[in-house]
Order: sequence, then structure tokens, then C-alpha cells
Amino acid sequence: MPAPLGNKYALGNRSNLGIRAYTAKFILETADKYFKKCFKKKIPITITGLGLAIGTTRKTMIEYAKRDEECGNAMKRVVGIVEDFYEARLSGNSPTGSIFWLKNHGWSDKQEIEHSGSISLKELSRVSKEK
Repeated sequence: MPAPLGNKYALGNRSNLGIRAYTAKFILETADKYFKKCFKKKIPITITGLGLAIGTTRKTMIEYAKRDEECGNAMKRVVGIVEDFYEARLSGNSPTGSIFWLKNHGWSDKQEIEHSGSISLKELSRVSKEK
């Protein structure tokens, strides 16, 4: 039997994503408190920590941002602040951790070069014999 509409588990209720029906204002205010706490204690800000501060997990927070336009924009904004934090650390002496984080969030440090044209096996064989 489906849950009644007033129930937090009812289909169509925003909380069925694992996040209570938060408003964009709540997300932005909570994130602001989290960032201030981290800077005061001199600890790095993280997406996971941000999710916990909001009251959910990192994975659910990212999924929620894809499904709810109003709160999704707020989520994308606060996640962008975390990304900016790590991008800024790239200018430090040891950016290894930041590079790892950025690579796992869609950034890439490889360069792709497209080659157009052709080469025959005879030419390749000739070139390899010359070496």
C-alpha cells in the first residue's frame, strides 16, 4: 500500500531523495555556517562535509542538485565554492591532493591530439628500417 501524501515517504514528496524538503535559503545559510566553521578551525572544506552539514550524504546531495531546480541551483553554487577552494590550492607548493580531487570531478590534465591523414605499411616499414 502506498504511503499517504502527508507522509515523508510518499511519492512526489521531495524527501524521497534522502534530503528533507529544504529550501534554497536553508542550503545556502547552512553551507555558509559550514564554510565559516571550517575556516575558523583551519580545516579544509569538502563536499562530504558540506553534505553532512546540510543533513545528507555527498552522493544524495549531488543527485538532489540534478532533480530539483530551486535547491539544485543552491547546491551547485555551494559545490562550486568547494571546487574554487581546491582550484585555488593548485598554486601552492604541493598541489597533489588538489589535482587528485579535480581529476575526480571532471577535470583532465591530458592533452588529446587528433591526427588526420594516412600512412601506408610500406612507409611505416621504410621509416622503421631507417632508424
